[in-house]
Amino acid sequence: MLRLFFRARWLTLSFLFFSIAEVAVEYKVFGPSKPVTAEEKDAVLQCRVEPELDVTSLTVEWKLQDKLVHRYRSSDDDLVSQDPKFKGRTTLFRKEMVQGNIYLKVTNVTQEDAGNYTCIVSKLQGQVKKATVTLNVGGNIFICFVLPVFSVLYGNVSN
Repeated sequence: MLRLFFRARWLTLSFLFFSIAEVAVEYKVFGPSKPVTAEEKDAVLQCRVEPELDVTSLTVEWKLQDKLVHRYRSSDDDLVSQDPKFKGRTTLFRKEMVQGNIYLKVTNVTQEDAGNYTCIVSKLQGQVKKATVTLNVGGNIFICFVLPVFSVLYGNVSN
């Protein structure tokens, strides 16, 4: 009987230990270390949750300053409050979200789209986690120098 008592205690403690170990995992949100550059076409902004986590059941937002670029909530896009300048121009890569990748495609980017975007993941361990992605917009820049050319004629000049 005593042996059964200790075995039950050991199982309870083992279960408690493994439950605590699962809770101890801390998730973080990361963006790229370098700015994203778009040449006035489409841009893909990337952030990810580590360790890998399916984020399809969480709330995910992309913002440019205080403007809502894209919101994903309750397993679907929620674009009611989306800033009008982004309407019809943003898409999340949903298949990637299963692996914790939060990729946002912005189409037809212009200079006005340049700036620091914030990738926000809510309800992640009861907290809000963020990462910043910088978008630079511009084509190739060519610098031209015009050098004057002088020609000197030698010889006689007739009137």
